[in-house]
Parts: sequence; C-alpha cells; structure tokens
Amino acid sequence: MDIHHAEQVVDGLREGDKSVEVKKSDVPSPFSHGLILQGSSDVMRVEDKQERLEQLHEQVMKRIGD
Repeated sequence: MDIHHAEQVVDGLREGDKSVEVKKSDVPSPFSHGLILQGSSDVMRVEDKQERLEQLHEQVMKRIGD
C-alpha cells in the first residue's frame, strides 16, 4: 500500500480539503470482485469462479456503456 499518499488523503479529509461521496450501486465495483470470489472460494470450483468473474465484469461493462 502506498502509505505516503494514503496519509495525504487522510490528512486532507481531516483538514476538510478533501471529501468523500457515498454512492449506492446494484453493480459491484471492480475493486470488490476479488473479495466476492474469496468469500465463496471454499465452495466454488475454479471454473465456476472464472465464470462468476466474467459475469461481474460483464455487469460493469454494461453499466459503463449506459
């Protein structure tokens, strides 16, 4: 992790120079795809994980295309 820049972001939030906006979406962020697959890794075959990742990617690409 880039600690130096992470500290700059946290400092900016504390000082009010930066802000956070929360948006809800029915499509998972690409940043969460690994976590989604990891949560079900014990019960999914590798092929099923690949298929699920492709489905998640397709959802994101459809949303971007809108």
